[in-house]
Amino acid sequence: MKIPRLPQLRDRKGRFKKGWTISQKGYPRYTSGPYRNRYVHRVKAALMLGRELTKDEDVHHVNGNKVDFSTRNLSVIGHTQHGYISAKQHFWVTVVLEERMRKWYAEYNLV
Repeated sequence: MKIPRLPQLRDRKGRFKKGWTISQKGYPRYTSGPYRNRYVHRVKAALMLGRELTKDEDVHHVNGNKVDFSTRNLSVIGHTQHGYISAKQHFWVTVVLEERMRKWYAEYNLV
């Protein structure tokens, strides 16, 4: 199976090209071409696997960056497992890191 080439989001100078937009959730989506109205990360994951994703499969961004489509950053997992992992990441960011910042501010009398 020949893997089709994905449309590039940026030109050689790093500027964003036409043919895509960012959705309300913050995920880039193609607006033209063969992948019209599809999320970029789902297209990239389907090409990595060599098949289309099913409805109960989600694409997880390992580092949390919604615009990083490198193969090492994307993982295809089930919907319930994705919810569990995302909840753990949300807890880590909101509770643990905020507590560390509070301690750091208190230590340096910045509060």
